[in-house]
Amino acid sequence: MGKTNSPDPSDELTAMTPTTVIQPRAFIVGRSRLMPVDSIRNRALDRLYERREAVHQLIRDLEGYQKLREARLARSATALRAGRG
Repeated sequence: MGKTNSPDPSDELTAMTPTTVIQPRAFIVGRSRLMPVDSIRNRALDRLYERREAVHQLIRDLEGYQKLREARLARSATALRAGRG
């Protein structure tokens, strides 16, 4: 009876362990130029701030429209009650 060829559990762990450590890239390559990641993040953050301001402005405009509409409806209701409608 010979020696069995059962796999060594430590070999499986070694096989599953990555041999290289992935480092964060300092630059992203795109369109034949290098752009620092911080610059990309800052530009994305600037765009988000611009969009947030646009959303806030839209909300203010819609609230103003709603107040104007409510005032007109109130005047119409008053005019109808007074018999001028």
